[in-house]
Amino acid sequence: MMTEQLSQVKSLFMQFLHKKLHTYPHDYYYNVLTERYNDGLFYLELKKEIKARKPIYTKKKISLLSGIDICKVNVKKVREKFGHHFYRVKSSFLPEISVMLYRVLLGSYKAKLTLHFYKQSLFCYTYSFARVGKKDSQRIIKILYDKYLNNDSLNHKESFILDETGNAICIIEGVELSFNYICKGQNDIFDMITNDLEEKKYEKECQHIRETKEIYNRL
Repeated sequence: MMTEQLSQVKSLFMQFLHKKLHTYPHDYYYNVLTERYNDGLFYLELKKEIKARKPIYTKKKISLLSGIDICKVNVKKVREKFGHHFYRVKSSFLPEISVMLYRVLLGSYKAKLTLHFYKQSLFCYTYSFARVGKKDSQRIIKILYDKYLNNDSLNHKESFILDETGNAICIIEGVELSFNYICKGQNDIFDMITNDLEEKKYEKECQHIRETKEIYNRL
């Protein structure tokens, strides 16, 4: 009887341990994704990155779906092409923005495709590679050069690619190697995000002042 009870306790403990080891990293990963896109700072950092660089022009049109302008791609067209996303973030500070994430295979490289929509219309998307070494990074970047710049190279840390319609590609090397594609109409959306964040910052400062006064008066 005692042996059977110990066996059951051991089994329950192993199930708990298995769930803990697999659930916590999983939850942490998605929490990081949510925080990254939820507060709008990702867009401001991307806008700042592009503003600090100079454009290198390409005659080839930049697009996610062949023959369709980036800004005319909607959620329905994306699902027809890529299927159902594996994760979705709904912005809490700007409800009109939503982010859909896909796992894709580009040649032999695993990548994450992140698509940003404003009122169901695409305005920005990113291909990011999490586990690529320097040699593979250089190879992927060179393929991009071959496609858009006819084998000409550029300093991707100081420049971004711009097509004739105003769509852009900004390469960022950090924890991940990321290729950020921005629709020509992104400025209005990014300005709206900036204004919204400034308003929230002002509201937070006002709240802090009110709380300070309340504490001061009551102590």
